[in-house]
Amino acid sequence: MEMSEGDAVDRERTDKVDQDVQEAFESEDDVSVIVHIEDGESEDFLDDAQAINHRAERIQTIIDQLTVRAETTQTEVLSVLDNLASQGEASEVASLWIINAISVRVSEAALAEIKQLTDVSHVTKEETFTVPEVEVETEPRLPEWGLEKVYAPDVWETYGIEGDGVVVGIMDTGVEGDHEALHENYRGSANNHDYSWADFSSNGYADPQDGHGHGTHVAGTAVGGNDGEPIGVAPGAEWIAVKIFNDSGSATETGIHQAFQWFLAPGGDPEMAPDVVNNSWGNANTYATTFLEGVRAWEAAGIFPLFSAGNEGPGGGTIGSPASFPESFAIGATNQLDQIADFSSRGPVVWDGESYIKPEVSAPGAQIYSAWPGGGYHTISGTSMAAPHVAGVIALMIEANRDMTIQDIRNVLKDTARAETHMGSLPNVIYGEGIANAYQAVTIAGYAGTVEGTLTDSDGNAIPGSIEVEQEQIHVDTNEDGTFSFSIREGSHVGLARAFGYETSEFSFEVTRGETVELNVTLNETAQTDLLGLIVDEDGEGVPAARIRVQDAPLSAVWTDDNGHLRFVACL
Repeated sequence: MEMSEGDAVDRERTDKVDQDVQEAFESEDDVSVIVHIEDGESEDFLDDAQAINHRAERIQTIIDQLTVRAETTQTEVLSVLDNLASQGEASEVASLWIINAISVRVSEAALAEIKQLTDVSHVTKEETFTVPEVEVETEPRLPEWGLEKVYAPDVWETYGIEGDGVVVGIMDTGVEGDHEALHENYRGSANNHDYSWADFSSNGYADPQDGHGHGTHVAGTAVGGNDGEPIGVAPGAEWIAVKIFNDSGSATETGIHQAFQWFLAPGGDPEMAPDVVNNSWGNANTYATTFLEGVRAWEAAGIFPLFSAGNEGPGGGTIGSPASFPESFAIGATNQLDQIADFSSRGPVVWDGESYIKPEVSAPGAQIYSAWPGGGYHTISGTSMAAPHVAGVIALMIEANRDMTIQDIRNVLKDTARAETHMGSLPNVIYGEGIANAYQAVTIAGYAGTVEGTLTDSDGNAIPGSIEVEQEQIHVDTNEDGTFSFSIREGSHVGLARAFGYETSEFSFEVTRGETVELNVTLNETAQTDLLGLIVDEDGEGVPAARIRVQDAPLSAVWTDDNGHLRFVACL
């Protein structure tokens, strides 16, 4: 994938080595670098792997392909690095098979030797990342208002679905594992963290901990509250976590790549891979492709790659990376009035000349109340808080329908997002498709049938109008030819059909899950009358040829006659 035309590359490179590596040696004796290996292979195997139905088998195939590629192309370079390490010229060597590269700390002399190797494509300085800044807020009047805004309680009450059997990954500052809102649905146990926890930060905790707070808050919003009052969207889902940021909020590029690898097969077992991973972090550089290969591997594996859009708003073109990737699903942040938060990053982004609307959807992210280390609760704001709302929605959807693919989930989330009039024409680069709607998403995912039909007048002529089923939050505008189609929860429903110039009609219908019902609705014309008027100037004289149009009504404009008179045909 290339950056959009006109965007500056994020590194300058001469003689295989990025300029920032050379500059680092001006002040340091040893520098941490990423040695990228020349392999000449495409990633077509990721597409091929998606044809494998059994997920664990598919993931293992992906891992095998990636590790074999690394083993066959990195051998010579690793041998040289081992030799340099024995001489004290290199240290901290780690093979990163997910990107076919090697992380290592080297002296300038070692670098000079490494860049001569034919298998070395290029050498970059290892990047460091900081946890996203969040705004600390006073506690909102309704602490769990975000749950209400995404209609999570409606899902719990209507369908009895809380995310049971679904695994949500948290890639963040860690999670306080013994927090009252989180300890019950941690997938691991006090004696076994092998498949549910890893720490690739400098802290190296053996069990789930979080000395920062950001990750615990995120986890609480996604799945918190199984042991009491829910604070998370999917309180029945299990969580696993990788700590990439240390307690000071700093992460390394190497640690993040290792986390991408670990989530493919936690503890080495692809059967233990999560269904979705929440990533409330990113790079402000929209077009940085550092983690593109990791996101692509997740997508091919069937792990939903969910990312916060970033906190660089309100300007346009501020979506962070990896949220900016076409493969990533980016989430913007809204407030209690369903308005976009000022800090929420906006799109669009352009990859290979194609423009993408980002974020895909939005979710509550301002003044969000959730778990905090020390057994407490805290209120903070950021798109970091919005993304886990959607992680929870995805968990609810997957419980409703375990057969959903990554693309199915993407489509349903976007198709069912809640639109409000103040959002303008949707989708747009501010809200995406609107605010995530758990109730509609779960309904469509697992409990809906389809209604198709045509709106006609009493003579059988098709007319444009709208269909509304208020109880199910459904409003559908017909096509110009009067046809309509929508999905709705199984059962009996009452709808309203409307069209300008026709009487509103109430109708009943029955829907069966997974089936399509044909529903044609006939409307009767309303009585009409002539509406007469006169347009005059300031002297009271009639104004000829004045154009008059009725706002918000599908009536053709009329013009006044020579004396300023006008005539409309109006509906009573």
